[in-house]
Amino acid sequence: MRKLGVLPALFFAFLFLFTSEKVFADDGEVARLDSKQGKVEGLFQGEKDFKEIDPGAIFKAGDIIRTARYARAEVVFKSGVFLRLASGTTLQFQSEDPNDPGRQKVNMDQGKGYFLGRGVSEAPNIYTPAVTTAIRGTEFVVEADHRSTTVSVINGQVDCRNKHGQVLLGAGEQSYTEIGKAPTKAVIVNQNDAVQWALNYPVSIKPAVLRDPGLSPTIEQSLAAYQRGDLEAALGTLDSAGSSAEALISKSAMQLSLGDVEGAQRSMASAENLLRSRPDSALSARLHAQKAIVAIVQNDRDLADRLCREALALDPASEEALLAQSYLAQSRFDLGGAAEALKRIVAANPNQAFALARLAEIKLSSGEVQEAQGLAAQALAIDPGNNYALSVRGFIHLIRDESHEARAIFSKLVDANSSLALPHLGLGLAIIRQGDLEGGRVHLQKAAHLEPTTAIYRSYLGKAFFEEEKEDLAGTEYNEAMRLDPRDPTPYLYRAYNQLSANKVVAALDDVEKSIELNNNRAVYRSSLLLDQDLGVRSAGLSEIFTSLGFDQAARVEAIKSINRDYGNFSAHRLLAESYTTIQLNDASLSEREVADLLSPLSFNLIRSPAASSQASLNDYNALFDRSQQRTELASTLSTYDDQIAPYVAQAGKGDRYGYYMAYESDMRDGTRGGNHLQSHLLSGAVQYQLDYENRFIAKGKGLYRDFKDSNLELDQTKFEDYEFALGYNRRMGPASHLLLQTNFSNERNNFKDHFTTRIAEILETSLGELYGLEDELLLDEFSRERVKSSRSSAQYIYDSDLVSLVVGSQIYFSDVEREESSDVLDDAFALFSQVPYTVRSQAYPELNSQDYYTYTSWHLADWVDINLGANYSEIELEEREVPPFLSDSRNRSRLNPKFGATFYPTSTTTVRTAYFETLRKSSLEDMTALEPTLVGGINQRFTDISGTRARNYGAGIDQKVPGFAYFGIEGIHRDVIEDFSSATTNVLFDFDNFETGSDASYNGAFEDHQDQDLVNAYYYQVFSKQWVGTADWQYSMVERTDPDLYQEYETNKLRFGLRYFDPTGLFTFCQGTWRDQDVTGGDFFESGGDTFWVFDLGIGYRIPKRHGSIQLKITNIFDEEFNYDQTLGLEEVVRPDLGATLLATFNF
Repeated sequence: MRKLGVLPALFFAFLFLFTSEKVFADDGEVARLDSKQGKVEGLFQGEKDFKEIDPGAIFKAGDIIRTARYARAEVVFKSGVFLRLASGTTLQFQSEDPNDPGRQKVNMDQGKGYFLGRGVSEAPNIYTPAVTTAIRGTEFVVEADHRSTTVSVINGQVDCRNKHGQVLLGAGEQSYTEIGKAPTKAVIVNQNDAVQWALNYPVSIKPAVLRDPGLSPTIEQSLAAYQRGDLEAALGTLDSAGSSAEALISKSAMQLSLGDVEGAQRSMASAENLLRSRPDSALSARLHAQKAIVAIVQNDRDLADRLCREALALDPASEEALLAQSYLAQSRFDLGGAAEALKRIVAANPNQAFALARLAEIKLSSGEVQEAQGLAAQALAIDPGNNYALSVRGFIHLIRDESHEARAIFSKLVDANSSLALPHLGLGLAIIRQGDLEGGRVHLQKAAHLEPTTAIYRSYLGKAFFEEEKEDLAGTEYNEAMRLDPRDPTPYLYRAYNQLSANKVVAALDDVEKSIELNNNRAVYRSSLLLDQDLGVRSAGLSEIFTSLGFDQAARVEAIKSINRDYGNFSAHRLLAESYTTIQLNDASLSEREVADLLSPLSFNLIRSPAASSQASLNDYNALFDRSQQRTELASTLSTYDDQIAPYVAQAGKGDRYGYYMAYESDMRDGTRGGNHLQSHLLSGAVQYQLDYENRFIAKGKGLYRDFKDSNLELDQTKFEDYEFALGYNRRMGPASHLLLQTNFSNERNNFKDHFTTRIAEILETSLGELYGLEDELLLDEFSRERVKSSRSSAQYIYDSDLVSLVVGSQIYFSDVEREESSDVLDDAFALFSQVPYTVRSQAYPELNSQDYYTYTSWHLADWVDINLGANYSEIELEEREVPPFLSDSRNRSRLNPKFGATFYPTSTTTVRTAYFETLRKSSLEDMTALEPTLVGGINQRFTDISGTRARNYGAGIDQKVPGFAYFGIEGIHRDVIEDFSSATTNVLFDFDNFETGSDASYNGAFEDHQDQDLVNAYYYQVFSKQWVGTADWQYSMVERTDPDLYQEYETNKLRFGLRYFDPTGLFTFCQGTWRDQDVTGGDFFESGGDTFWVFDLGIGYRIPKRHGSIQLKITNIFDEEFNYDQTLGLEEVVRPDLGATLLATFNF
């Protein structure tokens, strides 16, 4: 978007202010009629009589609106407040209230009004014959007549006063005021009772089967009057049928559709009395079904369940009873049960368009898009004007990322009948998808106002407010959704993001745990409504909640449980990837992120933070609506360690069918001595393209240049260049199956300079045809360079069902390797080269191929156990040596690796994991990523070993939690490891006969290095209060080389204690103390010895409001503790033996 300069912008702002003021003054609009049911009339200034009005009618100060009997109306005020009027209501619009300047005033002489607005200053003050209400709240109901006034507050506050007294009402409170008396206050037992008349009762107006054929003309005449909006005539026609139970049941259905609950209950009671004297099981079933619908809408599911069972017992084929059963099942998130009830209707009556449309909706909610599309088409072929079927078709377009087509359908539905909530929901989502957040939110508010007890509408409205950075209003909607439906996980999950944004991280954890509980303790990612294709937003911030608290292991356990049940859950793969933080688990982390990227839908949250960036954890912005938008992130790390400066800038955006990400990241440091340095530059990017719902492509690339020099290290200077490109494809083959394809290309060029080392060499001399040999020890300034061009092609098929999850795949890897050495001889044991410059050379140009084939199954035999069975077959080609002196030889290895595992859930809070698996590391160190599953029995099987490593692995773990209070567990893995090493000799030839010199390398042989590795991790996390949490974790590792000639033991203990504090102002602090004990004995790879020491760190930070970033200062090793600690195995993050300070900051806009 082009930006205006300062002066033009000020000019247009000035012009807008004056012209808009003038237009408003001339226009004088106070409110307008948005929708109506039945006859609605208006009396306008300068006119004497009321006249019938239609949606779009504008009201000014002094105008009056009146609803007839059986009518309802929806009014939208200029301020944005929504007002729903019940039948028999008269209301006069006024201008500013003289007693409350700046606030509008209305007079309500009689009737009922339901007000919904989310700004305290938006709602008008209401004057009734008995009392005046001064509005300090946002959602309330007013009921008035000539004798009294009742005010019921759902959210916010309302001040009710007259000359006799005053009461201040809060949420869940009600006042009753008679004329001439002071207001009194009481608690509302059920807040939904106050808005019963405003609710939508999805009853069938037209009976499926007429028991009395003689009533057919009456029913048809009544339906015709209903369709043309003459509701009094429609109900009067049914009254003319006399004492007919069937006519009374039809009348009660029509009354429910108009919100006349009391009238409907009277009609149902009369019908019930008639049926006692003249029993009819089919009519009784219809009557029970209507009562069940009322109970469902009023959230009394137990009563609804009893009524549905009684209805189906009376008439198992009753369409009305089966429809009620489908609504009940859906309200309990039992989509299978809802579909089964609807299938019974369609089987008996294939032309039942509404049942077909309902079944299409259920299929769509289950992810069965193709089947939903076919069912919706069938329904529309039978009834082209079926609003429900058209709404479902609109949602199909939304889920297929066809927002323009969806918007066109929903707009037509809203224009035709603006009193239906579902089209407003769809239109709001479509408008938001296209980037107009405020315009879409208005329609979400209308949906919530039209169906005020539908919890999911409140959740989505809360999401919209959250995106508009009106987080207090978002919290109000989430709370209301929880009140309306305590069993829906959706508002708890979304409120967790709200809490996190406000730095209420412990409260966010509580909401996440509640969401997990409501999802049967299996997954934290599911919402009760999947029609808007916002799946991508549900995982992006979950990792931040756990990591902010320091609860990494708890995050990993939740991810493992979800993957066990549903391998295609991309959110769980991403959460698992982000819980791996050590070098040893680098392969597993990269692989899990690749799987997550391929499985995830097109999402702004996911495209904006690919694995390329090491600063991805600083990204604080998470969107809850996937919509067209662009965002820029700036971040930087400043550290006293080597005077580090690491800036980062990224730009991400999303459209209807595409998303993009591009970033530049740099890391610049001065070394510990003059001339030492690090310069690293990373340019990365990614593009996603959604061809259609079934087909998605993702392309990623990066270029890395790194120049590193540190004379304190054994390898003094290195230069790296790495260019990578990947193209992935996800084919959705059904609601539970995916085909993933990926091709990767890379080109690495690395130079290693000034590596001072000694090497045994064979000095060969040819003179007069005789060959003489001498073994010498050379001191070398080693220089080597390598270029590795590689490609990897992967294919994977995923299938998930209630019984089994299946993953089948293969991978082919090819690399073209060039390695060259040219090392200068500085000296030798016999001083042969002390005065003669000489360069030792060796080369290797192998071409390597490897193949992997695998099958993994997870059998869900019961709720308390998952069994993993699988196998991997690998054929790999290995270089003889990847370090100087180089050899062009290669060797082959193949292996069948069995996988066995089991995960038990003895209670909803206990997880037990066991596994046995064998592994063979890939053929090249550059081949770190694979789509193959990383878990067996909930235990990680992917370790960053050296090429060709074979291992037998035994693992077990147990994890226990007291949700929101304490988390603890322990995991142990024993590994029998075999690593291959090749020995080579440098040969230096002096040919005095031909006056030639040369050098090469010869193969001496290979040996196996056998190791026993024991890895143990234990953790305990404690929530002390809403602001304080504590962490303790223990890590133990033992690596023992068991060959007598190579014996070495490497034992490390690490015990860490941490304390964190989070303040609602955005401040947070943390401190931790870590005890380490290391003992290294024997061998030739590491220095013998050890050390025992404590290191203490502390930090303070601030979370910028409304998800715009954060800043953090961390002081490491505050007591400047020096130590001797070997970290070559990569079992934890690098720790420095000196005091340092690091400042991390990120900002997005």
